[in-house]
Amino acid sequence: MKSIVAKIAFALIVFGAMGICNSTPTFAQGTPAASITDADGNSYRTIKIGNQIWMVDNLRATRYNDGTPIATASEIGDLRKTTMPAYSVHNNGKAKYGHLYNWYAVNTGKLAPKGWHIPTKQDWDLLINYLGGFSKAGDKMKSNSWSPNGTSGFDAIPAGFLANSGMFTNVGNAAFWWSTRERNAGQADYVKIMSSLPGALSNGAVKQFFLSVRCVKN
Repeated sequence: MKSIVAKIAFALIVFGAMGICNSTPTFAQGTPAASITDADGNSYRTIKIGNQIWMVDNLRATRYNDGTPIATASEIGDLRKTTMPAYSVHNNGKAKYGHLYNWYAVNTGKLAPKGWHIPTKQDWDLLINYLGGFSKAGDKMKSNSWSPNGTSGFDAIPAGFLANSGMFTNVGNAAFWWSTRERNAGQADYVKIMSSLPGALSNGAVKQFFLSVRCVKN
């Protein structure tokens, strides 16, 4: 009898181990965290995803975290040539899309609320890898109104971007966010997700483009 019991116990351990080995790792849905405010007094939802805490809304600050006003795109003559840090109000006027910023504003180091920062490439990679990697993370990052697979709580919306030609592009179709990483003299890294793809992409954008900004807690 002891021998039979021992064999049954051994079999349960083996099958249990096989189940663990063959199971597909899953991420835990994000946990809402305390809201934060920027220098304008705008409030932002936040969420803990893995070991990071992210803003759930796109930045819409018009002042740096030291209170200094940020220039607007309308104050710049030729967007193709400027190196002036600036923001643009989204063309649809909806606050949910946030404002759009050129990379020079990101590079000031003063754009994020105090205690927060613009994501580095490593910050983005950590989030995306936690959500299943570049081939899968995009759908999980989307808001529920954008995709039924938007399960992470990151709540991305397709704000598009403002090109240095002055044209708003991909509004309603894709989301673009800056990273702090400079790719070369003319470009910096961004992360992109699209309506037509389940994954996330990373590439370089012209620094004079105006993209959305999300912040991550220090």
